[in-house]
Amino acid sequence: MRPQRLIGASGRPLNFTVRRRFGCSSLYAAVTPALAHGFRHGGSGGGKRSGHWYANVLTFKRAPYVLALSERSLLSVVLPGAPFHTLPARFPAALAQLLHALDVPESQVTTEVAATSPVVIASTANRRVLGCLNQFAFELSMHFSDEPHTGLLERELWLSENISSTIRYRVPREVALELLATQRSH
Repeated sequence: MRPQRLIGASGRPLNFTVRRRFGCSSLYAAVTPALAHGFRHGGSGGGKRSGHWYANVLTFKRAPYVLALSERSLLSVVLPGAPFHTLPARFPAALAQLLHALDVPESQVTTEVAATSPVVIASTANRRVLGCLNQFAFELSMHFSDEPHTGLLERELWLSENISSTIRYRVPREVALELLATQRSH
């Protein structure tokens, strides 16, 4: 099962990026006006310890899902795609749920979730993360096939244990917890 991607005029996949400051790709806004509703144009910024988040729209058994991936830790958040216009409002709560499941202290969860607001629509700028996003999408499609009744949080926790060469053959869970621990020490 191949993930479905939104493709821009340049032929590059378009994804959403969570950044601290407002911004919006007008090309992406033209492709998906429902997702761009309520966003403002502006400069780019960075997230907190997890960096930017990249996402892709996937379809499993005719249902759309969004796989979001942290740029620095490769931690994954999986959300139901529909309704797409509520995705920016739903992402921070889904991230908080995952961080709580990883036993991240409440103060760090609050800080990290606050750094993801507002969600900004932009095209993908990191090829390394795009490759990981495609690999995780493939792995997630296999997980949907093998474990059809598993909840999304369990799928996120499963993805958080997948080793990746991009993060030096570590698992996203370890890297995310390490990044959040350095936030605590500063």
